Amino acid sequence: MRLSTAKWEDLSEEEREKWYESATDKLIDDGWLPLSDDVWATDKYADRIEEKAKELWEDYKEDYLASLAE
Repeated sequence: MRLSTAKWEDLSEEEREKWYESATDKLIDDGWLPLSDDVWATDKYADRIEEKAKELWEDYKEDYLASLAE
């Protein structure tokens, strides 16, 4: 998969899972999610985690492509 044309939906479940973990860590560190089992036991925060995961991936993709252009 070419990163320049890749979309979030193109990522495998395994690849997305890594971004979900990073997003969860970031949201906990920033105080947006409680550090509790509720984060994992329910899907209460699933939308927020997915939104942040997409944001982190898009930022990574943008930074990576910008570095290639230099």
